[in-house]
Amino acid sequence: MENHTTLWQAGWGLALYLTVILVVCGFLSHLILPALCRCVKGIALVLHTPADS
Repeated sequence: MENHTTLWQAGWGLALYLTVILVVCGFLSHLILPALCRCVKGIALVLHTPADS
């Protein structure tokens, strides 16, 4: 019985851990991807504009 309880707790712990990772990754992708796109667009603009202007 003791072993079964430990396995059950480990299963819940793993499920919770994976859920937290998925949520964090989701938030990070929503926050970081637009910022990355803005950075890339800004760098592209700087590279495409003549340096003397």
